Amino acid sequence: MDARSGTLGAIFHNDYVVIDAFDKNLDKDKFDEFISYAESGLSQGIWHIEKGSASTKSERDTIKRDVGFIFLGNVDKINNETLTDIVKTSKDWLSGELNKKGLSSGSIKAFLDRLAIVSIVDEEFDII
Repeated sequence: MDARSGTLGAIFHNDYVVIDAFDKNLDKDKFDEFISYAESGLSQGIWHIEKGSASTKSERDTIKRDVGFIFLGNVDKINNETLTDIVKTSKDWLSGELNKKGLSSGSIKAFLDRLAIVSIVDEEFDII
């Protein structure tokens, strides 16, 4: 939502939100900010929109809506593992990928607790 104008945004209008280049934007501050904003949305479908400046959050709207998220980015290649092994340990593997970026373990755990990993694709493909 654009809090200044009250215009509803991606969470309201879409069934899925795609975040591309997720790996390129994974610095500690951005990731912690994303998690603090998205925790209740990812786990319970409750999104809070605060209106006003950072110092004067005068009004708060809440939207209840389940929205799927797709995170796209580059990961280290997975070698010598079968698909079954990847699926069994996908959260551990993804935790390792996020940990390599220097992200805080609390934020990583909060993020992974809210994910149902459907697929990790380790081959290149073009999106048009």
